[in-house]
Amino acid sequence: MFYVVYVEVEAETAAAWEDYMRGHHIQEVVDTGCFTGAVFASLDESPAGKRAFRTIYMADNRAAVDRYFATFAAGLRDDHNRRFGSQVTARREVLEVISRFAPTAPATGE
Repeated sequence: MFYVVYVEVEAETAAAWEDYMRGHHIQEVVDTGCFTGAVFASLDESPAGKRAFRTIYMADNRAAVDRYFATFAAGLRDDHNRRFGSQVTARREVLEVISRFAPTAPATGE
C-alpha cells in the first residue's frame, strides 16, 4: 500500500520547503506508526516557476493508511499549511498494490 503526495512548490520557496520536509515533516508522518517508511523525490521537469516533488509513504495495509487519515493527517497538514500556505499545491493518492514483479532471469547483453 502506498500513500503518494504530489507537490508543486513556488521556486522561491522550494529550498525552505524541501528543508522542512526532509528535516521535519516526512519523519513526523513516518513516526505516527502508520507507515513503514518513505521515499522523497524531485521531478526532473517542473512547471515554469515551480519545483515538483513526490513523497511516497509505504504502509502494510489500508487500515494503517485509514488510521493515519483519521488520527494524524489533519494536524500535520495544518502545521504544513501554516508554514507554506498557498506557495504549495498538493494532490494525494492511495495506491493498493495488486501485484509485484521481480526479475526471473539475469539480464542479457545490452
